[in-house]
Amino acid sequence: MKKAILLFLLVWIGFGTRSFSQMSPGDTIRKNNQYLNSVYVEGMGNTMTGSFNYERLFRIKGRTDVLAFRVGGMCWPLPMNKNKEAYDIDIPMEFSVFWGAEGVKPEVGFGVTYKIITENNDETGKLKYETALMPVVRLGCRYVSSNNKFFVRAGVLALFIGYDYILPPVWPSVGLALGYSFGK
Repeated sequence: MKKAILLFLLVWIGFGTRSFSQMSPGDTIRKNNQYLNSVYVEGMGNTMTGSFNYERLFRIKGRTDVLAFRVGGMCWPLPMNKNKEAYDIDIPMEFSVFWGAEGVKPEVGFGVTYKIITENNDETGKLKYETALMPVVRLGCRYVSSNNKFFVRAGVLALFIGYDYILPPVWPSVGLALGYSFGK
């Protein structure tokens, strides 16, 4: 976990410098008239399967940086024998920062996915569940245009799996999201 935090801080410092060329930061923000709310579908990503998400953008006054908070959810049935039902419920939450004027914007994010696996045995009627938190680190980019309400988001993720699976403790993943923005 210490290595993940160190990696996140190093990436933050590495991408933290910007060049505004011949435009002041205030002019860049006025030119970049982004929508503040988004809904989107992400394949793979923070949940390893997919999720529906809502994202809210917070502009940082006097800068081109934009802070984004995202929360989502997905519920998948798990294959079981005929007397049992099981579901995988995923709730991803993430803070990310992206910057730039228009077009493709680099993005860095950190979040957690709350994972709930429920199992219901019809014979006994008892509900059994397991929970886990999976920290997630994202490096990616998004395409945002000020005159278009649709956007595309792509990223490479490191998922820190807390289960006792055969999988390694850090699982690489990719995420591709297609979304719609609204509300200025």
